[in-house]
Amino acid sequence: MVNLNKISDKIAKMEQLKELLADPEMAQLASEVLSSSQSNNWPMVPDIADIVVGKPNSKIRKALEAVATFSGKFTAQDLKDRMLQSNYHFKAKSPMIGVQRVLRHLVKDGVVKRVQEGGGRRPHIYETSSHISVRSRTGTK
Repeated sequence: MVNLNKISDKIAKMEQLKELLADPEMAQLASEVLSSSQSNNWPMVPDIADIVVGKPNSKIRKALEAVATFSGKFTAQDLKDRMLQSNYHFKAKSPMIGVQRVLRHLVKDGVVKRVQEGGGRRPHIYETSSHISVRSRTGTK
């Protein structure tokens, strides 16, 4: 039988770690501490910044960088267009599916908020959350 309490505890700790490492300076410090204390017996530890905001050319990283360029409201189509302008190449035939998935993730994490529900042919409208610095999440200034 699976011990759900143990899993829930680990999930809660990972959420705390994720919040802590969202600060680029803290992520860098943790990365330095982990890399200097590694011995040959330790498994490879991925770059902590990559865990928090994705690898440099990942969809999530490019989406965060694109979101940082918006000063007001935007749609999923606007985000897709910005990502294309920054030379991101979508792997899928329909990029909007990936963009919408990333937006759901960003809304869940509080990076952006949906300010107007779409319906029919009207798109959802998003804006960056005022209490989140998207630039600090991507490590850019």
